[in-house]
Amino acid sequence: MNENIKPHIYKAESFFTEDFPFAIRYAVNQNSEFNIGRRFQRKFWKIAYILSGEGNYIIGNLKFPFQKKTLIVVHPDAHTTYEIRGKEITLFNLVFAHSFLDQNFTGIQDNLDFLRIFSTEYDSRLESPLFLLSADKEIDTLIHRIYNEFEGNEHNRQWMLKLYFLELLLLIVRRSEHMSIRNPEWTANYVHEYLQQNFQKEFSQKDMAVKLGLTPERLCRLYREHRGSSIMNELKRIRLDHAAELLTASSLKIWAISEKAGFRDLRNFYRTFKNFFGMTPEEFRINHTGKN
Repeated sequence: MNENIKPHIYKAESFFTEDFPFAIRYAVNQNSEFNIGRRFQRKFWKIAYILSGEGNYIIGNLKFPFQKKTLIVVHPDAHTTYEIRGKEITLFNLVFAHSFLDQNFTGIQDNLDFLRIFSTEYDSRLESPLFLLSADKEIDTLIHRIYNEFEGNEHNRQWMLKLYFLELLLLIVRRSEHMSIRNPEWTANYVHEYLQQNFQKEFSQKDMAVKLGLTPERLCRLYREHRGSSIMNELKRIRLDHAAELLTASSLKIWAISEKAGFRDLRNFYRTFKNFFGMTPEEFRINHTGKN
């Protein structure tokens, strides 16, 4: 519904130079400027760290709650905005070009594929252009240290910033893995976000369980406990909701809608759709649009 909103483009040269493509800025985002009626896009990567305030971070049609100490990693392709609860939020924006990343970072063990968001092979149309994490004291301290180093003029400042930034990436990878093992609610929310962002792709509960360091049985059980539904039923619901939206908002053929909703078999799509909505896709379109 918001894909037609033309985003405001932030250009890299407004934030950093080619010889040192990194910056960290303190920002105050006002409710009046950042809202659901606007979208923003960057020609670089961004890590936003919320210092105060709360609300929803919006990307496409999805909303992701944030509060103090939420860390948000955003891919350049994403059209985003904030839905701020209250007058304003304060935050640090760490912005950087791909060239700033250490060439060796691809060798880091990363079971949750967090670092893939920085890969040149990353396809934001099929993969989540967003990563969220609740930061702990160590990450909070490190980000403040990065800000102080950036604002200062100490000898070897750029080298120190590169080391701090690499440390930040490593901490994010570690915290993500710890959260998936120690915090069942975080794991359930991670899987749910993954399903929302990747419903068009093939999905394997076993592969997801291995990624999260759990057995498939344990993963399915904790997801149901925290989300009230099985993983596969939730995936089916997300796909069918997307199909229903396309049926009412587009003139695409049924087979094309089936594929865009993540169904690989047209007969299975018809059967699943009718069982869920009580009517065929054609009947659903007619009932909601009056068109064949």
